[in-house]
Amino acid sequence: MTQHLGPTWIQAEELAYNTYHGSASRSERRGLVRFPNGKLCLVRLGVADTFFTIPAKPSHGPIGFVMVENDEFAFCEVSHAAY
Repeated sequence: MTQHLGPTWIQAEELAYNTYHGSASRSERRGLVRFPNGKLCLVRLGVADTFFTIPAKPSHGPIGFVMVENDEFAFCEVSHAAY
């Protein structure tokens, strides 16, 4: 089941688990989320770390998290200092 919030959406968490290997490392889960610059972009999503954040990787750019902000799914970049 896909969850929609406004123009943004994320696919169900079940898709984060690879059917063949039982691992989230080869996630097939996707989402359309709002980036800080206001644009909507597709990201690959993992399994939620907490109730509020989901690890995310855009096709180009830094890794980060998806969270709910202003009734939309929003991308938050991880600071390089956190590595």
